[in-house]
Amino acid sequence: METRALEVLYIQYGTPFADFSVGHFQMKPSFAESIEADLLSSASRSVGSWPAGWSISDSSGVSLRTSRLLRLKSTEGQLWYLRAFMNLVHDLFPSWDTLSPEMQLRYYATAYQGGYHREKEEIESAAQERYFFTGLPIAAIRYSYSDISAFYYRSCKCR
Repeated sequence: METRALEVLYIQYGTPFADFSVGHFQMKPSFAESIEADLLSSASRSVGSWPAGWSISDSSGVSLRTSRLLRLKSTEGQLWYLRAFMNLVHDLFPSWDTLSPEMQLRYYATAYQGGYHREKEEIESAAQERYFFTGLPIAAIRYSYSDISAFYYRSCKCR
């Protein structure tokens, strides 16, 4: 019921009233809005075209937010936003290509969690910060999002 209330607030009033995590990849509507805005204003075409049936230029805010929320609630939609995010970050920080796959993953994880509109040095520095905690009190042990990502990367048998 709480999630549905957040959905209604977002659809009616936008992210100032409800910006909550959705789906498997815990994407927020503000994240999707940023991706869409950057792709509309960017000369970058590395992302490719919008999926068939996606409207991101609808004149009605309510209609556009409803469509965006439906995309975020689908795995296909989240995978598309994730790919768009990775392509945008690649265009913003091409020097990351020279790093090891694990270091690239660390920086992508940090940019995903904390925002990709920051300066390169700020993202690289934030990769060392420990923000994630697993319980209460908040002063409990904290972990770096980049460390968590690297742990799973090293543990993965699919490389």
